[in-house]
Amino acid sequence: MKFVTVRDLRLKPGEIWKRLEMERELIITSNGKPIALLTGINEDTMERTCTTLRRTRAILAMEEMQRTSALGSISYLRKRSRLKLKWCGVAGSENRAQYQCPSFGSSQTLW
Repeated sequence: MKFVTVRDLRLKPGEIWKRLEMERELIITSNGKPIALLTGINEDTMERTCTTLRRTRAILAMEEMQRTSALGSISYLRKRSRLKLKWCGVAGSENRAQYQCPSFGSSQTLW
């Protein structure tokens, strides 16, 4: 990924459009922080690209809701049954929550 500042986009738009044709995607930054993704499209790919971006955003929102819901459930369960929690990093995937029940010695992965 290549990065472009808002200032460069404002002062040198022609150069940025040429870079976009070569790179296909550019990250726009403001004060060193990413704020937007600039991606090249054409009439043939516009609808498909927009649909794909919307689906991806929906999937990310759903995953965040599931994670938040699971964490709320874990907190409730921990208070009710004194479950011991530990976070497990799994290679190639996101962090997973695992709980252990002290009474039975069993463990479960939540997501």
